[in-house]
Amino acid sequence: MSIGDICAVASALFWSIAVILMRVSGLKVPPLPLTFFKIWVAVLLLMGTLLWEGSPWVLDLTGQDYLRLVVSAVLG
Repeated sequence: MSIGDICAVASALFWSIAVILMRVSGLKVPPLPLTFFKIWVAVLLLMGTLLWEGSPWVLDLTGQDYLRLVVSAVLG
């Protein structure tokens, strides 16, 4: 099995686990705090990945691109 196959299977596994966890936590936590929690987890994971990869922190995006990212994050 190649590394690509392993990554594909791992991605599907983690995605399904995340869906189950979000559904269960959505029964106990209101949607807005849950969305903000997901955003912060994503930001922390993205920052860790950027550090690990040695990528720049600021991407060469327009203001409209950043606005789209923010709206996408808030909508969940």
